This record gives sequence, C-alpha cells and structure tokens, in this order.
Amino acid sequence: MAVRDVRERGYPALDSLRAIAALSVFFFHAVGFYARGATEGNVIAPYVARLDVGVTIFFLLSGFLLYRPFVQARRQGRPQPPLIPYAWRRALRIVPAYWVALTLATVVLALPGVFTLAGIPTFYGFLQIYDADTAFKGLGQCWTLCVEVSFYAFLPLWAWLVRRLAPGRSLRTELWLLAGLFLAGVLYKALVLGGLAPRLSIFQPLLLALPGFVDHFALGMGLAVLVVGWEERGALPAAVTRAPLLWWAGAATVFLGVAALSGLDATPAEQTHAEYAVRHAANGVVALGLLVPAVAGGGAPGRLLGWTPLRRLGTISYGIFLLHLPFLQLLSDEGLTRWEPWLHPYLLWSIAGLAGTIVLATASWFAVERPALRLKPLAGPWRPPSARPARSWRAGVRPERAPEG
Repeated sequence: MAVRDVRERGYPALDSLRAIAALSVFFFHAVGFYARGATEGNVIAPYVARLDVGVTIFFLLSGFLLYRPFVQARRQGRPQPPLIPYAWRRALRIVPAYWVALTLATVVLALPGVFTLAGIPTFYGFLQIYDADTAFKGLGQCWTLCVEVSFYAFLPLWAWLVRRLAPGRSLRTELWLLAGLFLAGVLYKALVLGGLAPRLSIFQPLLLALPGFVDHFALGMGLAVLVVGWEERGALPAAVTRAPLLWWAGAATVFLGVAALSGLDATPAEQTHAEYAVRHAANGVVALGLLVPAVAGGGAPGRLLGWTPLRRLGTISYGIFLLHLPFLQLLSDEGLTRWEPWLHPYLLWSIAGLAGTIVLATASWFAVERPALRLKPLAGPWRPPSARPARSWRAGVRPERAPEG
C-alpha cells in the first residue's frame, strides 16, 4: 500500500484518500466475511466484492507519490534521487509496523506456519505471494505489501531506463514509455491467463506478482508525469478543473455498474478469465477516477477530502490496514457473533471492528511508525539540496518539497 512518510503539503487530500482506501479494505473483510455479507445470493455481495478497490487505490498512490520525485529530477536536469535514502525510507515506512503486527498476531492468534524455519524468511521477508500455499497466510491482506516491495525495487530501475530512452527531458516520451509499461502488464496477464484452466484460483502466484499489477502502478506513474507538466505550466487542464465531481461520479458508475453486472461474490475461490479481467480493469478505472480530483483539489471532492477526521484516519491508515484483519479474527474467536441477535451483523462487526482497529492503529502510529520515521535522516537526504519547489495551481499552496508515498 502507499503509506505516509510526511505531511503532503502540496497534496493534503491524499491523506484522506488513504483513509478511504484503508476503510474500503476494512469493510471488504468486516462486512463481506465476518458479517457474512458476501454470502452467495446476498444482495450486497457483488458490491462488497468491489471494495477490494482499496488495494488498487494504494497501488496508484504509490505510483504517483514515489515516481513524481524521479520525474521532477529528470525535468530539472538533476541526478536521480539517491538509492540508499530512498530504500531506507521505504524500509522504515513499511517494515517495522508490519513486523510488529505480524509478530503480535502470530502470538495472539497462533497463526500457523509463521514461526518456522521456512516461515520466518517467507513472511518477514515479503515472499509469501510466490507460493500458492502461503500467499494469503500470516497477515492475509499483506500479500499486497509483497507487491509494493517489489515495486519499490523496480521503480529506480525504471527511472534509470527512462533517462536513457527519453530524449532530452521530454514528458511526452515518458508518457509513451509508461503506456508501454501499462500494455506490458496487460499482455503479461493475457499470457498467464492463456496458460491456466478456464476457472483460475485466486492463489495463483503468477497473477499476484508485480507484473500482474504493473498496469495499476503505471496509471499512478502516468498521473505523476502529467502533474509535473501541469505544475510547470502553473495550471490544470479544463478536463480536471471544470467539474472534478464528474471524476468521482464516473468512478461510482463503474463501481456500481461492474458490481451489478458481474455477479461476483467477494474473492470467490475461483474466477473465470473474463471475471478476473473485468474486476482488475474496473478497479484501475475506479481508483484513477478517485485519485485525479484528490490531486487537483477543489470542488466537492476537495471539500470532503479536506475533512479533518478523514485526514486523521489517513495518518493511521497503514495501521488500519495491518491490524484490522487480526482484530476481526480476535473478535470472532471471542464470540462476537453471540451479540448478533441484538444488533444487525453488518453494524455489529463494522462498529466493534472499526473502533478497536482505530485504537490499535493509533497505538501503532505513536509506538512504532512515528518513532521509526524519525530515523529517516540517518541515510542522508532523499532529494539533492538543489531541488526547486514546484509551482502550484492552488492559491497559497507551495510545497517546500515534493510529497512522498
């Protein structure tokens, strides 16, 4: 997932978008599984199934936030951001909180296979998605972190390649290269699906690896390139400024339309090739439709994303993502279902699960995440001191430095 290193001074709404993504994943599990909202034939099941779009939002955020400094450096004729500070900051943001959450969940819930000779390097080393037997074990939702970590390793290599293939400082050539990367991701999935049975398992490692999601990251990276160009001109295109709410309306239309037409329950054990492709493509469209107005600011989306409680949840969104599933399992083990006659399961699991998850995520932020982030300067500056702040199209907003993921 895209996670918070610093307050985005130029893009404060992205904190709130992280919160929306984390809450989407939370309700996907809380309502879909523990409250049994994803039961086959349930009227809300196809809509709950679409809430996995929260993962895609995180992927696009990572693509946008992490690639933007590389684009800026190339446009300004500066060296590429140094590798060691980049890797150090990524590790500090992802690893400590994940290791603590995984350890606590394994101890409290007796998660199988983690504290073993094979399990320790697998689960603590972000390798679980490369084996169908471990892909969704440990902290099941953290298969996405394995994808994120591989993207972190891939990104500097891609930026290095672009510097050699893009003539001068052309943004247009960079967009064409990203279009090629997007199509490579589509082609990869087509080739993988072509070699699989008509109904495929969701535990398929070839589809869980980075190439299976590189098209989603490419969408965020492409938006980063466009935004750098907009900042240089100091103005947004009319397609973004005139009706930002239309982007969200379009995302909602795709979300609801695909849910109504697909008939998929939440993460079925098997999917047809068409079901998988539609689900994957729709998630990319919805996530992009949500991200563009968040980056641009203004309008109804800007006002909603500027809501302080939502931004506060964005601060602890990584903890929400990490801790919600083990906490829901703990509630299940402690017999929360016995209260369902008194309160509808959807409300019961949502209220109890979210309240406890927020408490745990807040503790994770103050006890683990924030102290870890204070170690960032040990590896040196993330950007060369000559970095120039980008112009902004929003009055009163002039970032001291570009935001990080």
